[in-house]
Amino acid sequence: MKRVFENYRIEIGLFLSSIILRAGFLLIAALRLQQPYQGFFTADGYYEIAMNLVSHDAYTITFQSPFILDTLRPPGLPYLIAVLFQLSGSMALFHVLQLIAASCIPVLAFWLAQRIGLTRKYAFMVALVILVDPLGIVLSLKVISETFFTALFLTGVLALCSFLKDGHMGNSGHAYALYAGGALGVATLFRPSVLYLAPALAVIWFAARYLQHKSLRAGSIALFLLCFYIFVSPWMIRNFRAYGAFAYSSIRQQVLYGALAPSVYAFAFHESYREGQQRLFAEDGLSEYPIISLGNAPYFNRRASQTIAAHPLAFAGVAAINTATFFTHDGVFDFLGLIGVTGQYMHLERGTFLAAQVLAHPTQVIGVIFSPYLFIGLVRFWWVIVALLFLAQIFFIFRKQTVSAQIFLFILIVLYFALTTIANGFAVNARFRFPVNALLVSLAMLSVQRLGRHFKRAAH
Repeated sequence: MKRVFENYRIEIGLFLSSIILRAGFLLIAALRLQQPYQGFFTADGYYEIAMNLVSHDAYTITFQSPFILDTLRPPGLPYLIAVLFQLSGSMALFHVLQLIAASCIPVLAFWLAQRIGLTRKYAFMVALVILVDPLGIVLSLKVISETFFTALFLTGVLALCSFLKDGHMGNSGHAYALYAGGALGVATLFRPSVLYLAPALAVIWFAARYLQHKSLRAGSIALFLLCFYIFVSPWMIRNFRAYGAFAYSSIRQQVLYGALAPSVYAFAFHESYREGQQRLFAEDGLSEYPIISLGNAPYFNRRASQTIAAHPLAFAGVAAINTATFFTHDGVFDFLGLIGVTGQYMHLERGTFLAAQVLAHPTQVIGVIFSPYLFIGLVRFWWVIVALLFLAQIFFIFRKQTVSAQIFLFILIVLYFALTTIANGFAVNARFRFPVNALLVSLAMLSVQRLGRHFKRAAH
């Protein structure tokens, strides 16, 4: 036991610190909110589906008959909540398990950072950033899928790094491939973000190995994909039986129609995102946000595609704004609401960098400095720096024209999340970046480490 503590004292310290920090904020939220499951704690309908599973054995977000089978949300979180609720009779066991999962994320970040060449000092700095991230704290308290998904997803990435480093030979390669496929498969049960990542990585692997005239290691990749789809395919079979569509989720059609198409309208007609939604819904005779299932998904997919195709320049503008927001959004607003901090400027647009509306009036600058907006601006500025350092890392790679497989994997995954998030249009926020924060900050810190070594050599 003493040797374990000595070898893993940093990891143990990170884990315990995260538990204490998040448990403290959970207590604050529980004391502040009189009805936590009718407001702050719940999001995206997972809690409601879980309660319907407990009460009616129905996978639906509606609380009265006729129950509409939900095809938007994957099964991982609702079934986990339902099982834990039936075991304990409350949500307490779920929150304990989620705090544990959340506290594994800084530890995984520490290990992953070292896989791309960061020293333990810099890797520890990466882990600290992930540990104190305000959005990460909020997501670890809410009944939402990000925390479990991120812990499982990063576990899969860690296994992939081991495979790339020294495990693609022999039995160890098969084991790492199974671990990676299994972790990513289970992660997809909580959030469908990586549904296309696993096959994409397999294709890129085959292409890279072929061009390098190296063994394809097809056996290991086959095991990776097999293990991934073992977890994913049962839900696809369920959807096929219910709707005749062999698909995992209708979330893609939901965001294309409900988020991206309205964003394109908003950009094209110089109106707000909400007005863009109302314009689109009015064209289709809808008075409110439609329920999109796999049964009607083809229609909404076609309508969204028509809208986007009709305004290609507007789509390009939305994509550019979305990508910039993906890398720089702070996610602090919910954190301030959690601890009850408000201010006279909190009504302003959260996406406005450094509250430009207020800064346009010099007499109000002092008020902004002493408002919560200062903290939002500082965190936003931090993510801008991280994004610039990430771009610097890509520049280093192009200049040297060489990169390790692990660094390439990190960059590829970050870009995958950035590109797939474009489908959310102006609805993007820091939640979409959260699963890859550890990878993004690690790459940024690698730029800092390289710059530090450069200046150190120059000084000598």
